Amino acid sequence: MGNEVDIVIKKYSDFLTDSWNSIKYILKIDEYIDNEINYLYDDWLQVNWELLVGSALCKKDDFIVEYGSPDYVFFNPIKINKNAQLYEPYCKPKENKVVDLFTNRLINDIEKLSFMKYVGFEDNCYLDRAPFNFILLEDEKSNLFIINKDDIIFKLRKVVR
Repeated sequence: MGNEVDIVIKKYSDFLTDSWNSIKYILKIDEYIDNEINYLYDDWLQVNWELLVGSALCKKDDFIVEYGSPDYVFFNPIKINKNAQLYEPYCKPKENKVVDLFTNRLINDIEKLSFMKYVGFEDNCYLDRAPFNFILLEDEKSNLFIINKDDIIFKLRKVVR
């Protein structure tokens, strides 16, 4: 499944970018996503993550972790099937270095950071809008990092419970 993981997860980014004008129109998103629209947008992100990425990369009774934050998930599949395996994407550098675009510093141990979601990036700020060419990562202390999706390769690993 090696390269397939990277292709599928990056195709999800392409799907978000390609769908942006439609979802923006349907949900009436102007410049920024407000709280009222945020729930619908989060649900749309999550359901498409599960359908497009989860179904492509996981076996029938296994699942992929929620997209973005735990608030996005509709149900907890592990409560339904205690034998189900949960998988999470993680990033590996394509080359020996990956730079955090917030700080312009090299990121050490990128494999330890949690993939949160795809974002746009402009004027040193990440945005929930197209093009979704950047990745928001988080460490165990909730520090955020932004990287270019072209600088990494996605892999999948089992979540230890």
